[in-house]
Amino acid sequence: MNKLVLMVMGWLMITPNLQAQEVLSLESCREMALSHNRDLKTAALQIQEAESNYKLAKKAYLPSIEGSATGIMMPTLNLDLFPGMAIPEGPAIPPIGVESPGILTAGVFAVQPIYTGGKIKAVNEQAKLGKAMSQENYNLTYAELIEKTDEAYWNVIAAKEGVKLTKTYVEMLDSLESQMELMYNEGLLPLSEKLKVSVQKNQAVLEQVKAENQVTLAILFLSQIIGIEDETKYEFIDELAFQSSTINIQEGVNIGLAQRSEIKLLDNHIRINELEQKVTQADYLPQVGVMAGGMYIYGNNGLDNIDPIAVVGGTVRIPIFHFNESQEKKTVARLQTQKAIHERDNASEMISIEIKQIGYQLEENRRSIAIAQDNITQAQESLEETKISFSSGLNTTTEVLQSQSELLRMQFELILALKNHEVLKTKWLRATGQIHNPPIR
Repeated sequence: MNKLVLMVMGWLMITPNLQAQEVLSLESCREMALSHNRDLKTAALQIQEAESNYKLAKKAYLPSIEGSATGIMMPTLNLDLFPGMAIPEGPAIPPIGVESPGILTAGVFAVQPIYTGGKIKAVNEQAKLGKAMSQENYNLTYAELIEKTDEAYWNVIAAKEGVKLTKTYVEMLDSLESQMELMYNEGLLPLSEKLKVSVQKNQAVLEQVKAENQVTLAILFLSQIIGIEDETKYEFIDELAFQSSTINIQEGVNIGLAQRSEIKLLDNHIRINELEQKVTQADYLPQVGVMAGGMYIYGNNGLDNIDPIAVVGGTVRIPIFHFNESQEKKTVARLQTQKAIHERDNASEMISIEIKQIGYQLEENRRSIAIAQDNITQAQESLEETKISFSSGLNTTTEVLQSQSELLRMQFELILALKNHEVLKTKWLRATGQIHNPPIR
C-alpha cells in the first residue's frame, strides 16, 4: 500500500513536466514573427508619421488665422493738452491733460495664399509620395521577415529529420553489432570485424548528439525571430515534401521589376526629386496673398477709445536679385534627380540578376531532389544485396558498413535538397515581389 502511495505521489510531482507541447506550424510562426518584430513595428509607425505629414501639407491650402494684442503703459508721462481758460461772465474751462496714459490694441487677421508658384501643390505631392514610400518600406520589411522566418523554420524541420536518420542509423548498427557479437562468440569471424562495427556505432552515436545539438540551436534561432522565451513549451512538426512545379524565369524578372518594393521606392524617390526642382523654382517666383481682419484700440485716462477697425490688404513678394542663387539650387536638384535615376537603373539590373540566380537554383534543386531520390533507391538495393552477400560470406563487414554509410549520406542529401527547395520557394516569392500583406492604414 505504501509503495502504491509513493508511486502516485511521484507521478503527481512529474505531471507538470509532461504537459503537452503546443505545436507551431509555419503559418503560426509567421504570425508570431510579424507580431514580435520591432523593425516591422517601426515601419508601421513610419506609415502613421507619413500620414500625419500628408495631412499637415494639405493644410497649406487653408488660410492661417492669428490674433495679437499689445498693451502700453506710460506711468511717467503727463501731457497738458489744454491749459484751460476763463471766460468773462461765464464758467471757466478747466485744463485738459493726460496723466499716466495706457493703450491696448487687439486684432485678429486671416492670411490666405493665392499664388505660390506651384510650391504648395508640389509639397503636397511630395507628402503623398512619402506616404506611399512608407507603405512600400513596410512591405519590404514584411517580405524580408517572412523569408527569414521560413528559412529558420525549415532549418528546424530539417535538423529534426536529421536526428531521426541518425537514430535509425544507430539502431541499425546496434542490430548489426549484436549479430556480429553472436558470430564472434560462435567463432565465425575475428574480433577485429566485430570492433569495426562497434567503432562505427560509437561514431554514429556522436553524430546523433551533434544532430540533436543542431536541432537545439535551430530552435533557439527561430525562437528569437518569433519572440518565444521558453522554447521547450513548443513543438515544430512538419514534413519535407516535394511538389513539382515549373517557373518562368523571364516572367519572374518582369513581375519582380514591376512589383519589388525597392524599385517602387526608387521610382518615388525620383519623382520627389523632380518635385523638389519645382519647389526650388517656386521660391524665386512672385508670391501673392490676401489678408483680412479687424482691430480694436482702447485708451484710458483721457484717451478716447476707437471703434473696431476692419482691415483688408494684400501682399506681393517678388524676388529681384539673389546672385544666381536660384540657378545653383535648381542645378543641385536636377543632379540629385539624375543620381536617383542611376540608382534605380542599377537596382533594376541587380534585381534581375538576383531573380535569375534564384530561378536557376530552383531548377538545379529540382534535379538534385530527383537524383537524391534515385540514389536512395539504389543505395537501399545495394545495402540489401550487400547484407545477403555478407550472410553468404561473399562480402566483408567493411563493405556492409560502407553500404549503410552511403545510404545515410544519400538520405541526408535528400533532406538538404528538400529543405533548400522550401527556402528557395520563399526566396523566389520575395525576389519577384509576390509576398503580399494587407496595407497598414
